[in-house]
Amino acid sequence: HLLENKTYLDPNINLKDFAKGIGIPERDVSKAINRINNKNFSNYINYFRVEEFKQRLASEDYKKYSIYAIANEVGFSSRASFYKNFKEIEGVPPSMYLKNMT
Repeated sequence: HLLENKTYLDPNINLKDFAKGIGIPERDVSKAINRINNKNFSNYINYFRVEEFKQRLASEDYKKYSIYAIANEVGFSSRASFYKNFKEIEGVPPSMYLKNMT
């Protein structure tokens, strides 16, 4: 459901609404994510957002977009949150990631 509908792109997504939307109790969704990925819901969502960011960054359609504009489109509502999560997931800041792509 998360991947098919790209619900991770919604900047307001939260565990309660997601669980309600798929008809599974919050605690069960949370346990499943933690058991399978050893992450909490927020970290899990941010992982998919970073992956989407990387795909868009590599796309010709997004060449004229700034890093933050793409980050905003994939669900990050603040620059600080995006940079923090990107660096935690990728190990480098987004600007360095972009530089290494070229």
